[in-house]
Amino acid sequence: MILYCSGEPAHRRLPVVTVIPTFPKDVQARLDAKESCQKVPKLLNKIIRVLYEMMAEYTMYPTNAEYVKVAKAVIVKYPFLKDNEGNGYDICVGEDLTSVAAHVNVLQSECHKTRPDISAIKDLMARTFSWRRREIMEGMPVEDALKKYPYLRFPAGLFDEVDRIHPSTSSFCHRFRECFTTVLPNVLNLAKGKSHLTQYYTDARQEAMAEDLPGIDLRAGLVFLPSIFREKIEHLIIIGEGDPATPHPTI
Repeated sequence: MILYCSGEPAHRRLPVVTVIPTFPKDVQARLDAKESCQKVPKLLNKIIRVLYEMMAEYTMYPTNAEYVKVAKAVIVKYPFLKDNEGNGYDICVGEDLTSVAAHVNVLQSECHKTRPDISAIKDLMARTFSWRRREIMEGMPVEDALKKYPYLRFPAGLFDEVDRIHPSTSSFCHRFRECFTTVLPNVLNLAKGKSHLTQYYTDARQEAMAEDLPGIDLRAGLVFLPSIFREKIEHLIIIGEGDPATPHPTI
């Protein structure tokens, strides 16, 4: 029997027998070939996402024991994924509060360096992904998430996170640019006379070389979006020096 409270289903536990779902084609092909693909960040992110979504069908608040249970089930099905160190099933699904805290400390330290180690940051972001998704789904505010995981403030960090959530054969940045380019003429047309930034765009276009115009038009289209949707432009775009007045992503 399932009890309901305020229209939401009661907290459910994972089934006694954990059935590992099928992974995306590129991951599943490597697993079927018995390749240890968990060391490839892009493939590991997909493994974590699929497992997390499987657990989310039962509960939005998995315990650490349940994370470990699922990790063990993965190892039973794909024993070649077993680590040679530690408990043998640490494929980043069984991260706990202590390990995540250690990762976050290093992550924050690297992000504040003049020359951060981007490869190390990407690895740490991948290791803390499932834990971070859990925190956000439990209601962590945007401002707190950006403070804890400062790499999300970097454009590359934000793009990587979208790619982890919605993996594809092409990157989010490429997909967005390709799709946005198709509607760009309409965006620029709609923005005429609706933004005080129009003059900046006109001046820049007049002074630019022909080969630079596509890039200028693309950036202008992004900058004009808030005015089209009647948003307060100062909350989304910064002209000149200074920090954004909002924790949300800002141009």
